[in-house]
Amino acid sequence: MPHTRPPRQLWLCLRFPHWPLDLLPATPGQPRVVVEQQQLRWLCPQALALGLEPGQSVSNALLLLDDPQALQLHQRDRELELQALRGVAQLCYDFTPHVSLWPQHSDRRDSDLLECHQLQLEISRSLKLFHGLPSLLQQLRDHLQQRGFTPLANLGHSPKAAWLLGQEHDLSWPAAETVPTEDDFMRQLQDLPLQSLAPLHPTARQWLPRLQQVGIHSLRQLLEQPRRELGQRYGTGLLQCLDEISGTRPEPQLEFQPPLRFSCQRQLNFAVDNWSLLNYPMEAMLEELQQFLRQRQLHCNGLQWRFLHTDRSCSERQLQLSEPLNITAPLLRLSQLRLEQQPLPRAVESLILESEQLHYSALLNHSLFRELGTASNCSINPLLDLLSAKLGREQLSQLQLLDEHLPECQQQLIDAGTPLPANSHTLPAPLPLPLWLRSQPQAVAAPWRGGPTLLSDPLRLESHWWQTPQQRDYFVARDQRGLHWVYCDRHTGQWFIHGHFG
Repeated sequence: MPHTRPPRQLWLCLRFPHWPLDLLPATPGQPRVVVEQQQLRWLCPQALALGLEPGQSVSNALLLLDDPQALQLHQRDRELELQALRGVAQLCYDFTPHVSLWPQHSDRRDSDLLECHQLQLEISRSLKLFHGLPSLLQQLRDHLQQRGFTPLANLGHSPKAAWLLGQEHDLSWPAAETVPTEDDFMRQLQDLPLQSLAPLHPTARQWLPRLQQVGIHSLRQLLEQPRRELGQRYGTGLLQCLDEISGTRPEPQLEFQPPLRFSCQRQLNFAVDNWSLLNYPMEAMLEELQQFLRQRQLHCNGLQWRFLHTDRSCSERQLQLSEPLNITAPLLRLSQLRLEQQPLPRAVESLILESEQLHYSALLNHSLFRELGTASNCSINPLLDLLSAKLGREQLSQLQLLDEHLPECQQQLIDAGTPLPANSHTLPAPLPLPLWLRSQPQAVAAPWRGGPTLLSDPLRLESHWWQTPQQRDYFVARDQRGLHWVYCDRHTGQWFIHGHFG
C-alpha cells in the first residue's frame, strides 16, 4: 500500500562542503587554499582558476604560479571547524530541539564525504509551530544567512535518506510547498548509484564489490532483490543499512546538547587598531549571546572579552554586572564604556567573547498597569553598571545599615556590587537621621554659652556598656549656618555637632 501521508519523521540535512574555507576571513580577489599534511584540500574559485587542484602538494602548486606570494595558504584547524559547526547547531536550536552533528561514527576515515561538516535536523514536530514547511525553511534559511552561513540542504524521511538525496541532487535549498511522503523520498532514492551507500555502514566495503560483481549497480536493483536472500548472502549489515535508509529501523541520533557556557570567536577581515571599528563585530557576538541566553532562559552576570593581536599576543577585558542581563543593547553599551578606558595596545585580528557566570532567569511580578507600579520596582543596578564600566568597580561603594544604637556605628562602606540583606534599608533609630553625618563629631559651645539654639526635646541613647559606656542626649538645633544634630555627652558634659540636616 503506498504511503500517501507525510512521513513520521522529517529530516533536514544541512551540508557545508567548503566549511574550512567558509571560516577564513574574506579577501576579495585573492586565492585562498586550506592545506592539510602539505596537500591542497579546499580551494576557493580564484585558486581553481589558476589551475590548482585538490590533492596537489604545496610545493608543486607554488611552482605552477607566476606569483607564489599571492596565494594564501591556511593550515586546517579541525578544532576550530568543530567549534564553529557547534555554533551553527546552536542557531538551529531555535527551530528544533533535535539537532545532531552528522555523521555520528567518527571513526570512519575512508571517505571525504564523512568530513563532519553536516547537521541533521528533525523538523516534523516544528511544522505546526512555524506554520508549515515552506515558512520553516524560509525562516531557517534567513536565520543562517544573517550569520553568514549558506549551507546546501535536502529533506528525507530518515537521516541517511536526507544525506543521500543531498549528495545526489546538491540543491541549494529545498523548494517544497508541501511535506513529501515516504513514497516520494523512496522514488528519488531508487535512482541513486549503489556506490553512494559506501560511507553509510562500516561493512559496506565487504558487500558493495560483491553486489557490483553480480550486476547490481543502483539502489533500485538492490531493493528489487528478495530480502531474505540478501541477508543470507551478504550479511545483516546490508539489511541494517537498507532499513535505516527506508526509515523502518530506528536510528538513534546523538543530539546536540547546548553548552553550559558561552564562547564565540570572530576573525576580522583586516587588522583593527581602533575601538570604534570593533563595535559591529562586538554587537553581532552579543546578539549570539542574547540568543544563547534566551534559548535556555538564562541571564549572565559578567563577560570576558579577549583580543588576539597581530603579534600573537592576547589582551583581556572583564565586565562585571550588578544584576544579570540577557539583552544586547545594555551589554554593548557597557562593553564600549569599559574598553574606552584604556587605549587599544596593538592592532586586533580576532575577538573572543566568553561568559561562564550564567544564572536562571528570575520570575518577576509586574503590575498590570504602569500607573499602579511603585517606586520600589525601580532598580539602581543599571546606573551602578554604567558607573562601574566608566570608573572601575573598585571606585564604587555603597552604605550598609547596621543594627546599632550609636549613629556612627549604624552604617559601613561596602563594595557597590554586594547584595544587601532584605532588612538593610530599615533605619533602626526612632527619629530621622541627618542627611550628613560627620565622621568625627565637632565640639561646640553649650546652648547657654552662645552655642546652637535647641529646637527639639532630647533623645537619649545609651550603648556600648561592655566597652566604653556612652550616654548621649541628642537634639535638633539651629544656628546661623542652618539645622544641626547635636548631642550632650552626659559623662563629660561637653556638646558636639554630629550631623547636618539638608
